[in-house]
Amino acid sequence: ALMAAEEDFPRLEKSIALNYDQTKREYDQAKDEYERFQKTMREMSEKLAEYYLKSAEQDFDSAKEELDQLVKMYEADELTEETEEIVLRRQKFQVEAAKFFVDYSKINHDYTMNISIPRREEMLKTAVEIAKIEFERAKMAKSLGMNQKRYELQALRETRARSVDNHAKLEQDR
Repeated sequence: ALMAAEEDFPRLEKSIALNYDQTKREYDQAKDEYERFQKTMREMSEKLAEYYLKSAEQDFDSAKEELDQLVKMYEADELTEETEEIVLRRQKFQVEAAKFFVDYSKINHDYTMNISIPRREEMLKTAVEIAKIEFERAKMAKSLGMNQKRYELQALRETRARSVDNHAKLEQDR
């Protein structure tokens, strides 16, 4: 047991130190990520969702306006029937596509603002808390764990020394 403990102690010491360093790094990264989200990314995500919705609505309005203008122009019979059909069909599709994108953007905007951003915030907050707990455990293991293992190793050494002394006394008594 003493030989195994002597052999394992340096690896244990290194393992505890590495675990401490890793959990400290994870805690620092989780804290940084959460702070970055709070300072910039949350606001930027909200602005992006607003921009996409506004852009989709603007594209729809433009496509609809252009279609209305084309219809007026073609009613005045300024171009041939065939060209008129092609251009109107294309523009109608543009209006449909823009309308679809507006509908999608509204759904995406609602999801981003009410689900995605709050979930990300909660996930990051929880990650910081978990990382902090793990880091505190690693600090405790580094200080108390190593002291306990040193104490156990010293106790094994003393037990071994007593055992050797007792054996020597028994040999001498014999």
